[in-house]
Amino acid sequence: ELIVDEITSIDKLIEVMNPTQEEMELIQRLEGLATGINYATTEDFENIFKTKGTTDGIQKSSKSVVGVVLIGVGVIAVVGVTAYLVAKMCENRTYDKIKDYYGISKDDVISGTKVDAFKHTCVSMLLCSYLTQPSAWAIMGYYEIANPNKPCDKYMDFHNNSVGRDTKYWTFRGPYFNNLFNWQTWTLRVCDFINNSGNGIKMNWATFDDVNNIWLYNISESDIISTKNNADKNKYIYWNPF
Repeated sequence: ELIVDEITSIDKLIEVMNPTQEEMELIQRLEGLATGINYATTEDFENIFKTKGTTDGIQKSSKSVVGVVLIGVGVIAVVGVTAYLVAKMCENRTYDKIKDYYGISKDDVISGTKVDAFKHTCVSMLLCSYLTQPSAWAIMGYYEIANPNKPCDKYMDFHNNSVGRDTKYWTFRGPYFNNLFNWQTWTLRVCDFINNSGNGIKMNWATFDDVNNIWLYNISESDIISTKNNADKNKYIYWNPF
């Protein structure tokens, strides 16, 4: 049975994740809605995510897990305020480490690359640690539903999510009583794992057309599924070598 260090309170979240000022403001606003004497309405939650200086409604960039459109209302209703905030922190810390380890901002992560593999492996590992394995599976699965990708990206993500929350979880986590809540150590282990080429499998799902500067996806979805299912589940996969 998978043992996790589940974060179930706002105080523990703040202690573990060391929120930024912007994150603290979000925590305080959402906690205020959750603990207020009146029931929070959809409009209350939506107001938190409105784009400043615009009139076009909910901020499209206020996404929760690795770009997934989990705009507060529905997700908070399902998983609760604390779990929503934990998921947001896991996403933010993953992108922080992508910047630290690879020098890449979150908007510049290219699909199919090893950095993309790090992103999904890392955030899934953190979600599993702080929200349990079923929650990690559900949140990242929802991401793929809400953000349809080309088959090569979708099945790469599925595979690497599983590596993070399942097959290599304890490799990243380490002994249970060591580094409790130490997400910095865990993310470094994920990075070392990804950077070791022996741990990765290059999938021949696309070829690059140098003349037209585009990728050609010349394999069927069924073949992608087959090769993904036959890949070593203890290794991460990627298809874009650039």
